[in-house]
Amino acid sequence: MQFDFEAMLASERYKLLLATVLPRPIAWVTTRDRRGAVNAAPFSFFNVFGNDPATVPPFVATCQFTSYFGAILGATPITHPATFLLFAIANPVATMTVMFFKDKYDRPRPSHICPALYPPLQVPGHASYPSGHSTQAHLLAKCAWTVLPTTEQPRLKVILEALAHRIARNREIAGLHYPTDSCAGKKLAHSIFDILNDEAQMRPAPDQTSSRFKAVIDRATLEWKP
Repeated sequence: MQFDFEAMLASERYKLLLATVLPRPIAWVTTRDRRGAVNAAPFSFFNVFGNDPATVPPFVATCQFTSYFGAILGATPITHPATFLLFAIANPVATMTVMFFKDKYDRPRPSHICPALYPPLQVPGHASYPSGHSTQAHLLAKCAWTVLPTTEQPRLKVILEALAHRIARNREIAGLHYPTDSCAGKKLAHSIFDILNDEAQMRPAPDQTSSRFKAVIDRATLEWKP
């Protein structure tokens, strides 16, 4: 369904925006680079700024716990831009993949089955399985561990995985997820990373020797070389 905003009254645009921008929305935002290549990316954080003209801006940011991984690594977007670009790529990929499986399995939240739980946090309107936080956190941990120097990988892998587990576990404690949601999220994260890192499946562009994801991995790895 398409709407011609230029042909609509301001009051009509207002009602349409009010009815369609709901809690936890997902927007597809398209961009065009200097070569004319079009890219589409999901944004799960945007809101209505006005109806005349109709303005719905996305807020470009990495997921809310990216800074936790940066703190463990001792990195910031300024000191390690390619590493944080890797996080920024991984997060929406995890989000959209999770939403596909949430829609497929449609598992009710614990508080939907037992309202007496009354979680202290707002309960998302989408399904419980698999856990999005678990998927995002474990995918970020996998990405971070991959770009680190070989000498640092064994030590930091344990810490990164512990952080991902804690993020997922906290959602269980809050009454938003089951343990199996978190386990599924972890497995899904590893599967996502394997696909992203598989050059045969990612199919580099004709003018490139590697996929864009692999190129970012290589750039991030160089940031961590002694």
